[in-house]
This record gives sequence, structure tokens and C-alpha cells, in this order.
Amino acid sequence: MRLEQLSGLAEIAKCCSISMAAKNIHISRQALDNSMRTLERELGCQLLERSERGVRLTENGKKAVIAARDILARLDALYADLANTASPRERIRGELSISISPMLGVSVLPFAFTEFRSLYPNVAAFTCEKYRQDIIGQIAENITTCGILLVSKLLVEFFDGIPDDIELFELTTFRTYAAVSPQHPLANRKTLTVGALSQYPIIVYEVGGASGVHSLSKLADFDVSLSTNNPVLCKDELNKGRAVMYSFQPYVQYNVFPDFVHIPLSDKRATLTAFVAINKNMPRQTREIVSAFVNVFTRYL
Repeated sequence: MRLEQLSGLAEIAKCCSISMAAKNIHISRQALDNSMRTLERELGCQLLERSERGVRLTENGKKAVIAARDILARLDALYADLANTASPRERIRGELSISISPMLGVSVLPFAFTEFRSLYPNVAAFTCEKYRQDIIGQIAENITTCGILLVSKLLVEFFDGIPDDIELFELTTFRTYAAVSPQHPLANRKTLTVGALSQYPIIVYEVGGASGVHSLSKLADFDVSLSTNNPVLCKDELNKGRAVMYSFQPYVQYNVFPDFVHIPLSDKRATLTAFVAINKNMPRQTREIVSAFVNVFTRYL
């Protein structure tokens, strides 16, 4: 017997519907029904009477619901009591799935993740690099996923397409840099204009797909020579001598792509902003874990 089964049974009793209960606890109807059938086998009795008109509790089901509500209430009271006495290190526990934009994933994340795991050993955290649209899609489907995005505010169509159930919280904004080979014609410049940069093929690291829309494409026409999150491919392309690549301050700060010259752009519109994205239906316990992670992450921005 698992707590999820007891929670599911209590929700079915409240809604008088498996479908509605499944929607409320964010799982499929089939998954909830299978869970209830497993619970019935474990208890050795029928808890629900299913028919085309819906579902109702059997007498044993009513007894089980009373017991389930009592167990869940006692656990809630226990969690609240422990939360008042435990330190954040002890209190914050569970799992966190983090999807992050590649430019942040290769620079800031390794340092922030190491500190977070040290501060919160009771949290099992998992990370993966994804592109901005994929991060939003995953959060829309999985309410326990946290997204860390790096996006230009010039990409209005991206922000307009974010579903209503996604919340965005701005962290900070970076000036856009360009990374070039030391042998590149622009390598000795102190700053670069977008116009000068557009004369060379560009490597786009924060967007997936060869035809991906990127932030500087809103300011000038660029020839995208490579769009990838593979650093080896980026280095190979830069070493050919003519390509330029998106960069920003954390690359310099954390010694990412150290063999290349990183030059800031002079156009004030050429910026990249870091955001946290979560589903509005994210459980309270997961929100607490996200808050703890973001507090650590922002110290490295």
C-alpha cells in the first residue's frame, strides 16, 4: 500500500469520479484506475463499484476512505510539526528535475549544482539540457519539472506562445558577447557592432535546429553556419577561422571556451535574460525545492 493510492482513493471519494480525480492529481485516468485495482487486490476486497454512469464506494470502500483520510491528515500534521523544528538542510527533501538552456548548462550549472547537492543532500536532483521550446513543453506536461531558460526578450513570439499554466520569473540579464578565434579578423576589437558581426557566419549555441530563430536575427540578417549544443562541434567550427559564436559573461567567468576571444556587443538590445519557469500546478513541496535551488543558482549568475 502506497500513499499515492490512499490519496487517489480519497480524491475519488471527493469527486465521485475517477476521471475528475485523475485530472485533479495530474495523472491519467487509466493510471489511477490501475492503482485502485492494485489497492483492491492488496486489501482483498472491492472498494469501488464501476459502471457506465460513474463510480461509487462500496461499504468496504467507505471504511477505507475514512482510514485513508485519517492517515493522510496525520502525515500532514507530522510534516508540519517537523518543518517547524528541522533546519532547511534536513527539511527540504524529495526529487527535482531541472531542464536548462545549453549556454547556462555548460557554464553556471556545474558550480551551482555542486553547491546545491552539498547543501541539500536529501534532494535527488536530475538535470538535462534542452532548448527553450522543449523546456516549456516539458513543464506543461510535467508539473514537477523546473526550467532554467536563457532567452532574448526580442523573441516576442516565443513569450507569446507560452501556455497560461506556465509561470516565468526573471533572474538576470546578460550582455551578449561574441566568441571568435584568436586569428579571426575581429579578434582585436574591444566591442563589436551587430552589423560587423553579421558579416560572418554565426554559430548558435542556445537554439536547436539549423533553421532556429535566434536573438540577433531580430537585429540583422545572419548566416547560421551551425546550430548545436555540442561544444566540440562549436570549437571545430570556430577554429576554421571565420565563424563567430554566441557568448556571454559566464563563459568568461567560468573559463568556458577558453581558447577563444570573447568580445561584448555594443548594441544595448543584444541581451540574453535568464528565467525560471515552473508549472502553476507544481506541488508546494516541489516549489520549496525549486526555491532552494534557485537561491543557490542565482549566486553564480
